Amino acid sequence: MNIEHNVYKDGKDYCITMSFDDGRCFDRRLIHIFNKYGIKGTFHLNSERFVDEYDANSTGYITNGELSGLYANHEISMHGADHLFPTSVPIRAVIRDMEKDREKLERLSGRIMRGMSYPFGAYNEDTLYAMRVLGVEYSRTTKPTFMFNTPEDFLLWHPTCHFKEIFKDNSIIDRFFNDYAWSHRIFYIWGHSFELGEYEKMWANMEALCERLSGRDDTWYATNIEIKDYITAQRNLVFNYDCNKVYN
Repeated sequence: MNIEHNVYKDGKDYCITMSFDDGRCFDRRLIHIFNKYGIKGTFHLNSERFVDEYDANSTGYITNGELSGLYANHEISMHGADHLFPTSVPIRAVIRDMEKDREKLERLSGRIMRGMSYPFGAYNEDTLYAMRVLGVEYSRTTKPTFMFNTPEDFLLWHPTCHFKEIFKDNSIIDRFFNDYAWSHRIFYIWGHSFELGEYEKMWANMEALCERLSGRDDTWYATNIEIKDYITAQRNLVFNYDCNKVYN
């Protein structure tokens, strides 16, 4: 029996995921691009900032009513209902902010919220402890590694880089696909859709990035929770002494 530990779903060698925060109206255009090229995203949302009425001229937040349909092909995740700064308010306020976010997102979407990203990228030991108690399974930081590692602790999931870093120097894409590594390779790109804003050049850059990353038979395009589930299941495989039998 030949067991490969460093591959993803269906034997794919690489994994790409996108992660965007807040839930601003620019998510609509971004999701259109993702869907066009088969890119999977996780969207970490501030649910108390949603609005009731759609306004085509607004640069604010998405509406309560469009949540489920807009993100249908992607993961919805927590980011704090009111986007409180986790290390500048009492830990009880942080807990309440995440509880409110989870309750509203689950009610509007009909899904179970399992992950998050830290508002402002801020966290400390109290934050980590609270998230474990709340049953949060992963959380993304804003600390770029410029590497493609699998996180040891999914509550400290550091991304590869912000999308603007790739716009400045896209040689990191070649490094991702061409540098040999023994372990899993995840290209984790994060940002905010409002940073693309009204700038057509930025949108053109994003579309070019998604097109370049798309359509590869050796690559798994996945959401954050899909990656977390797969890696966790693989880490929990039980082998016999000779490593020729495995229990999943």
